[in-house]
Amino acid sequence: LWPDWHYGVLLLYGSELAINHLILAENIKLGLANTLLDQFTTTNDPYDFEKNKPLHLHCWHTYKQFSKFLFKRGKYNDIHPRKFINDTSASGFAMRMALESRLMSSTDLKEQLMNAKNSSIL
Repeated sequence: LWPDWHYGVLLLYGSELAINHLILAENIKLGLANTLLDQFTTTNDPYDFEKNKPLHLHCWHTYKQFSKFLFKRGKYNDIHPRKFINDTSASGFAMRMALESRLMSSTDLKEQLMNAKNSSIL
């Protein structure tokens, strides 16, 4: 059944499985789930990560920064990810991750994943 699911659903389901595994394996205590899971990517609060320690960011349907719709339309193409290197807000983090993803080829991504896999085996 699951091989026929939409990739977005698989991504969300996979995230849920991974987080549940971490909660059990690392004995993580979930305080307020709405600050840890599915946290908005539109907050510009520079202390957001420090205060809330989110486990998962969710790009909701919005046109505020960070907007997955504007990113997909190329509206952020002339912004360099380095602009957000010290931005500790959810919005800045989401923007930097999205912009950096555009700089990486499929081959680079494969190499990064293989390196991460190999380093976790050691």
